[in-house]
Amino acid sequence: MAAALAHELNQPLSAIRTYARASQMVMREPGRADELMQKIEREAARAGEVVQRLRNFFRSGASQLERIPVKQLIDGALAPLREDAEQHGIELRTDIEDEATELLVDRIQIETVLHRLVGNAIEAIDSTASAQRVIRIVTGRPDSGWVPVSVIDSGPGLSPEIAERLFEPFATTKPTGTGLGLAISRSMIEAHGAQLKAERSAYGARFCFSLPTAALKEGGNGHA
Repeated sequence: MAAALAHELNQPLSAIRTYARASQMVMREPGRADELMQKIEREAARAGEVVQRLRNFFRSGASQLERIPVKQLIDGALAPLREDAEQHGIELRTDIEDEATELLVDRIQIETVLHRLVGNAIEAIDSTASAQRVIRIVTGRPDSGWVPVSVIDSGPGLSPEIAERLFEPFATTKPTGTGLGLAISRSMIEAHGAQLKAERSAYGARFCFSLPTAALKEGGNGHA
């Protein structure tokens, strides 16, 4: 649990540091400074939520489900990542086919999964000299009560040496990586009754999973 918390808190804490430095530079611009301080407060609150939800998840496997529209979930998850992507010259695109569909998910857990997948994609693209620098988050129409979600990047794709053990704890090719991000993400998707899968896309990597809709009958079967 300690390793998982350290891993997942890295992103919001890094964002807090970035916003704090930026706010110091724009103190003479009250409007901009206020905006940055609000972002700091939001990221600090998210860090606290991550700690609490991960603690509950690892202790008992508990999830705090709530109704939330697909678009609101995706937009909320990507908001703190857009500035990082922009700084690396990467475009974040969303293709949400049915924006109003309500999901029944643990918002913090699914945001954590999306943060990890998009964060990994940013790092993968940044490691290449490719002119195409795009990450797409695509959701489809509900199918038997489940909404398919894909995170597709234009990076170098999945290397053969890591592909077979991609979701195993501590499997990583990063010099400073813990190898826990995808393992935690897989566990959270499985807690929602689905599976997290990875495959090569036409020009990079694709990670796919499904999320249950609020209309799905409680206690329904998992989705492959």
